[in-house]
Amino acid sequence: MSTANDDLRTPTPPGPTIGRLLTSLILLAAAVDVFAPLIANSFSDDGTVLPATAAFFCCGLLAAQYALLGIWAVLGPQRLFVRWPLALLVGWFLYGVLLFGFAAVSLDGLQYAWEPALQIAALLPAMFVCVQIPLWGLKTITGGRIAHGSDERIPAAELRQFSLSQILTITTVLAFALGCMQFGFAMEVWPGPLRREEFAIFCGILGVGALFMVVPCVCIIFLARELRVGVIMGTIYSVVLAALAMILLRAQGGSDAAMTAGLLAFVLGLMGTQLGVLSLFRLRGYRLQTAFRKPSATQTAATITVDDETGSDVQDEE
Repeated sequence: MSTANDDLRTPTPPGPTIGRLLTSLILLAAAVDVFAPLIANSFSDDGTVLPATAAFFCCGLLAAQYALLGIWAVLGPQRLFVRWPLALLVGWFLYGVLLFGFAAVSLDGLQYAWEPALQIAALLPAMFVCVQIPLWGLKTITGGRIAHGSDERIPAAELRQFSLSQILTITTVLAFALGCMQFGFAMEVWPGPLRREEFAIFCGILGVGALFMVVPCVCIIFLARELRVGVIMGTIYSVVLAALAMILLRAQGGSDAAMTAGLLAFVLGLMGTQLGVLSLFRLRGYRLQTAFRKPSATQTAATITVDDETGSDVQDEE
């Protein structure tokens, strides 16, 4: 018996390129980074809750950008040694655009803050890695990767395996992030020295935040049977998350209207942006391939085998 067609092994026509889509999203994010400081500054003299709401909403949009870059770096369809450097370069580019936006608001204030801005840029790779840790946990457990439905399927046994190039890339990434972090700590530009313990706590908060705000978005959008079901579930999860955050805020005595509105705006900016962009990718035909998820009936072709002795075709369903 010889296999004539195997959906897991036979290359299928590649899916549509995502170069234009990624470029459009990066340009849109850059436009947001330029105008976010201007929008937040326009409400600075308002006596209502609008200043905090606008500022926190802009912070949510900025956080969503790096969350989406982390998703691309870990689960994207390209090779890891291509995805991660490009994601970091895009992150640095967006950070530079954000500084340009602040310069448009107050050039005099930024000219005295370029050294702290450079230090943050040096610490950015370490923070970027911390955001990706929960995503790497998801990839290790499920073997997940985001790929187009027409791309070649990878066998489930190979989805969880790390190749030598991936291991070398991960090692290089960690060494590079640590090196940049050491360079950042060597720059004593703050009013007081930046302590490693404080930065470690901040990175831990980033990792926990990614666990509860980034990983669920990926699972909800890509694992739902229908996109509209995923959007509804994502909206419900965002509301529950915002409600829990408000309860914790009130428990700590911070129940003023401005802080409450700002918290809701941050969750809306962060979760809404992630759910919207991931939904766009699913509409374009991209799916999350996992070791636990079998191909759908439309994606799975019957395996045709040929009997060497009789020459008759025997059809085996996968």
